[in-house]
This record gives sequence, structure tokens and C-alpha cells, in this order.
Amino acid sequence: SVISCFYYIRFVKIMYFDTPKKWILYKPMDREKSLLLAITLFLISFFFLYPSPLFLVSHQMALSLCL
Repeated sequence: SVISCFYYIRFVKIMYFDTPKKWILYKPMDREKSLLLAITLFLISFFFLYPSPLFLVSHQMALSLCL
């Protein structure tokens, strides 16, 4: 309990009160990676909001393995 308290207080101290030792510089993303990220995000969002097609395909695949 005391050990976990020390750990979490240290974590909060590092997150909010310490200055970063090194600045992170982000490079611009090229077109191919951007397109791949957009397609992946769309598919994940689609199957999260409407999972029925994925369930139907996996059900058909399972049935084809059984027969």
C-alpha cells in the first residue's frame, strides 16, 4: 500500500511537474501512410458501429470448416 502510494505520487510528479528532457518533433506523414491510416480507421469504425457483416462472414467460415 505504501509502495503503491509512492509509485503513483512519483508518476504524478513526473507527468505534471518535471520538464521534458527532450522535445519530440513530429515529421509530416507521407501520402501512402496517411491513406493507409485513413482506410484502417474507417474499417475499424465501420466494424465497431456495424459488426454484423464481420459476424456473418466469420459464421460462414466456421460452417464451411465443419462441413
